[in-house]
Amino acid sequence: MPTGVEDQASESSTEASQFKTSNGDFLPPHKNPQLAECHGDLLPDLNQSVWDLLLHTATQHSEKNAVISLWQPASHLSNLVGKKAQVRLTARSKSDEYFCWTYEELAEAAELLAGYLQSRGCLEGENLVAFLWNSAEWVLFFWVAARLKMPFIPLDPRSMSDTANEYLSSLRPSVVVVQDDAGMTSLSNSQSVLADTKVLLCCTTSPSDLWISLSTLSANEILAAKPFSCRETDGKDIALIIFTSGTTSTPKGCLHTATNIWSESSDFDPDHPGVVPVQRWLVQTPVSHIFAINNCLRSFRYGGVIYFPSKTFDIYASVKTIEEHKCTRLSAVPTLVQGILSVKEYPTKDKVALHYIALAGTLIKDEDVKMCKKLGSDFVVQIYGMSEGAPVTSWSRDDPLFADGHYPGVGKVLPGARIRICPPSSREVLRRNVPGELHIGGTSVISGYLGGADAEAFYEDECGTWLKTGDQAIIDENGVVHILGRYKDLIIRGGENVSPAKIEKCLEHIPGLFAQVIGIPDEIAGEVPLAVVHSLMSSTKADMMNLVEHLGPNHALAAIVTLEELGIEKYPMTSAGKVRKNILKELVCQHFGLTNDKEDKLAPPDRLADPSSINASAKLELKKASIEKAEIEETIQQLTDIWSTLVLSAPGRNDAIFNFADSITLLRYTDKIWRILGKKLYLQDFLANDTVEKQAKLLRTRETEATRQVGTGEVVLSANELNRQKDGPPGVADIAHVNGSPERFFETRNATSAVLAPLNLSWEQDVEDIIPIKDVFFAIADGSRPQSFRHRMAFSISGKTSLKIRLALEKGLDFRPLFRTFLIKMPDKTPFHAVIRPSKALYDVLIIEKHGLSEEQITDLTLDDKGSSFSRTQMVQAIIAHSSQTSTSTLIITYNHSVFDALSMIPWIRDLDMLISDSETKLLASTPFKLFADMMHSHAYSQPATLSVEYFVRRFAGISKHTAAFWPQQRAPGWMIANDADAPNLVARTAARDGRNAIRYPRVFTKTNVPHMADMKTKGIQPVIVVKTAIALFNVLQTGQDYAFFNTLDAGRSWPFMPAWIPLPPAMSIDGPTFEFTGNMLHIVRTETVGALLERIAKDSAELNTHAHAPLFRVLDGLGKEGPFVTQALQRQAFNWDVSLQYLEHGKYGDDLKTLRLVERVDWPDGGVFWEAGMTGPDELCVLVTWDDAQLSQSEIESHLCSLNRIIEWLIVPENWGKAVGDII
Repeated sequence: MPTGVEDQASESSTEASQFKTSNGDFLPPHKNPQLAECHGDLLPDLNQSVWDLLLHTATQHSEKNAVISLWQPASHLSNLVGKKAQVRLTARSKSDEYFCWTYEELAEAAELLAGYLQSRGCLEGENLVAFLWNSAEWVLFFWVAARLKMPFIPLDPRSMSDTANEYLSSLRPSVVVVQDDAGMTSLSNSQSVLADTKVLLCCTTSPSDLWISLSTLSANEILAAKPFSCRETDGKDIALIIFTSGTTSTPKGCLHTATNIWSESSDFDPDHPGVVPVQRWLVQTPVSHIFAINNCLRSFRYGGVIYFPSKTFDIYASVKTIEEHKCTRLSAVPTLVQGILSVKEYPTKDKVALHYIALAGTLIKDEDVKMCKKLGSDFVVQIYGMSEGAPVTSWSRDDPLFADGHYPGVGKVLPGARIRICPPSSREVLRRNVPGELHIGGTSVISGYLGGADAEAFYEDECGTWLKTGDQAIIDENGVVHILGRYKDLIIRGGENVSPAKIEKCLEHIPGLFAQVIGIPDEIAGEVPLAVVHSLMSSTKADMMNLVEHLGPNHALAAIVTLEELGIEKYPMTSAGKVRKNILKELVCQHFGLTNDKEDKLAPPDRLADPSSINASAKLELKKASIEKAEIEETIQQLTDIWSTLVLSAPGRNDAIFNFADSITLLRYTDKIWRILGKKLYLQDFLANDTVEKQAKLLRTRETEATRQVGTGEVVLSANELNRQKDGPPGVADIAHVNGSPERFFETRNATSAVLAPLNLSWEQDVEDIIPIKDVFFAIADGSRPQSFRHRMAFSISGKTSLKIRLALEKGLDFRPLFRTFLIKMPDKTPFHAVIRPSKALYDVLIIEKHGLSEEQITDLTLDDKGSSFSRTQMVQAIIAHSSQTSTSTLIITYNHSVFDALSMIPWIRDLDMLISDSETKLLASTPFKLFADMMHSHAYSQPATLSVEYFVRRFAGISKHTAAFWPQQRAPGWMIANDADAPNLVARTAARDGRNAIRYPRVFTKTNVPHMADMKTKGIQPVIVVKTAIALFNVLQTGQDYAFFNTLDAGRSWPFMPAWIPLPPAMSIDGPTFEFTGNMLHIVRTETVGALLERIAKDSAELNTHAHAPLFRVLDGLGKEGPFVTQALQRQAFNWDVSLQYLEHGKYGDDLKTLRLVERVDWPDGGVFWEAGMTGPDELCVLVTWDDAQLSQSEIESHLCSLNRIIEWLIVPENWGKAVGDII
């Protein structure tokens, strides 16, 4: 809250507190409609034990199912029930494969186990600690603890090794239960704190001497449990201890009494009679957290059944359970729902029975509710609670405000709860709609923490006990609570409060971006906001900062760091999935060398020791450190020298390399490091090591090739190869596009066999994998002519034998599954790639050798563009041509663009060069393309994909009204570049040339001096944006319209439609084509200034990048009748920013290859005009254009190229940035 506001609010609340009735009596705050205090209805009959609650349900619903654990066998725990129940369980196990107990069976087992614990001396009030997964045992021991009036303390098994000693020391339990042997092992170092524990129980069949196995207990050997003590139950017994998540501080034990349990489990919004026959709860969050515990309590109280789909969260198990077991209720947070919706197999609404979703989270948006509705639920209800009490606020579905299914905020106060808003450090109640700290109380809220911790958080008044939550909130005029953030998270910048939640919500507008905002110390401002993002896959740091600037200068981000830069793979999380911002802040402060004064978590730096006090070992360490420093300095110089061979201006030791190099240059950099230093640096290393100094330190930790054991020359296989366990062909589950259909599988097998049989290859012996082809590649893999989208490169090789070249090529192909593919088409024409296993039979098809050729014959082979020379099914064709005149051979390889792009081609050429030079070379593993392709296919209908589809549908809405803006005009049928002799409409295309000869390889380029381009970079405008803007203006100039239509090639190096928190290999190293054609429909406003237009197109391009993987066919379907217009517009023209143009005159891959020398590169794309541009020097821009010469003559293209260059030159002149766009068009 800004300085002074609290005082004003306090004064106004004091005035409001004097509100009187008509009789002149003062109203208490919760009855004063002007004040932010609300009380829920009081709940009756709370002075009972938890066992009273459970036993009542077991008696009323004895034959109903109580718990179903789908990951545990049906016979599990059968030793804990009597003979009658064992007979039932045995009969049930013959039909069901999973654990299922009725309330009668659960109560019987609980009585039995309670009797056993009593016989071991366990008493009322002694603690029972359970390190259990989401399992039947968790339910059983919850009931056992209730039966014995022992506090039940569920702890997260995942954190046992780190926190068990601390918890056990404070709890001193009489009973400790672990799930399995792993739990026993984790507690092996806790014997001292377990010395007074009476019973150690393990739920598996392999106990140690200290641990008793649950499976060895027998129902026939244990006495029944004794009754409770004679004292009257008042509900004040501690029944449950839950530890807080520790998001902002040390976890605290929340003491829930029996009264709290009765109050928290009350059904505040019951279903109407007959609407839902039974509540079937899906419990998928950890049962050590209040979220899951409350679900179980409500189910136990009202005779429902809980389902554990898996022991820990498994998205696919949850989806399967929702469909097959017709769950009616679940609780979730928005990110969990997003994950479930990303599963393509999620069933349609008619196949689910979801009736009610409780949606937790403080900043629930309307889009979140709509997203939940896509799960098929009838109702989605916001809910708010804490480990200290849950739920406290929510909604009644009959509330008029909730008529539309969503109202901002987390609901109204519930029965058994109280809420009020006060200024921080005050108990004065504020007015409605004034922000302050949320205080909660009532029978649903605890009255204290374990051991009296944080006692100042609680206070009492005439209403009872209150808890100061630390949440900033308001209560609006309708009594609805709105959570604004955490006070501990608030950033105090220059005396004003900055809400991290507000910045995080702003950053949510970037699809796929996950960000956490914290405050870091600043000498002038006190604190400034900083964002920690999962990765930069969704946006750039500059774009994120620009987006947040709209919130005002107080919210401007001081910096953005990634998890990789912090040296961690994921956010520090609690068991409930909350980010622990206190830990995150410590990591950031350590990263920047700051002292975290606000939390006082970091120890001050040690003083330097007096040199005379340093002992011999310390001196040795100093000597080692000195040597290490010298070695690092030497490596820094070596890396700087390498950079100087790659770029015109080498980065300094602490400069961010991404400002100096693109991905291709980085690939060349890693290759030279390998060659010169003998050490390996990977693309993904640059994320956390973005400076030369960091790279030098990293390289020092890595072995050189010389120190490694020399291998046998075997290739390091990709993850896809290593994970393949079987030698046979792929099955139904291995093929994404069959979607589990046997019929589709047989169609795939038969279509593949038909193509392979004439080549002496078969499905059973030779097929290794099946890879789906994404929408945009359909026309690339199977174009309008045999040459369509083929790309050929020819390399000259001197002094190498025919055998050495062939063996190197075969070994390289062994390592590249995608280059061993054949195009196959299903009966419905759906194409896919079949990967063939390495074999002599395969390589005899892919590789042709020709001996005794003249130089002229080799040139003819290199430029051969006859349709008959191209295979429609082979994705790669290789010719090794041997000269009869010299010792030189020429390697000619033709690729289809559906199996490569620039970023995957460069490592391939490097690998091939090294293999020809040294066949014993060990190749670096890369990320398998199949993983990317399967993901594209499987998630094409996910929620993230749908959002991208909707983006493009909005983008192209109304395109049919702008056909006059399509350029170039179509003069001949078809769009194809280079040889069209095999085109089906050759006669019409020849006539369109009007007597001009066809150009075999149409290509023209210019190099232009652009001295002001560097000035554009200082304004945040990159050269690619300048050229893209110029192309848009050029189009408008040609057509006289206000719109420009063309495609942009996007590298697409990101995982499609996957949340950033899901761990995946680095997309930069995918060994196949990820590029996308992203369509532009740019509106040119003639009165807009040049500077504003450039900024707009820069932002538009960044947004376009985040949706690059949108499935094309879904976009076209979404556009309906306008879909064909998009295809007509975008196939005419494309733009690619091509950094390889700097090598135009001396080979695309530089001059550092050892054996390969590029002599020719030709291709045959389908399209009208392809613009390619790239910087060839600090002040030199190269623009290259290839075109369909049946549509445009060479003289026309040369004129257009000159026109484009003039626009580029005009755009970059600083004096023109304030001029109107109309001045040039």
